[in-house]
Amino acid sequence: FRHRQGRKNSSAGGNNRRKRAGYFVANVEVNVSQKLSTGQTVGLQLQSGLENVSRSAEIVFISPVVDPASGLRKIKAQFDNSDGSIIPGVAGVMILGTGS
Repeated sequence: FRHRQGRKNSSAGGNNRRKRAGYFVANVEVNVSQKLSTGQTVGLQLQSGLENVSRSAEIVFISPVVDPASGLRKIKAQFDNSDGSIIPGVAGVMILGTGS
């Protein structure tokens, strides 16, 4: 299952020796969000220049509130961006499950 409504937001911390984390935020349907949990690993495909880059990410936040207008819940996943190849604000796809 691929979820396409996401924007990535990267934050860099301090000196270059520290791991730079990127955050991907997506809004997902309630029935899909109920199958997710913090600490779960998901896949990401993010834009990096002219190519897409795959990253593994960990879900770090699932909103306890459903948006009443859209019926969606906010999900936030953290990924390693230590190489700085993903710039803030790029679009991407969150891949949920492996589809075995």
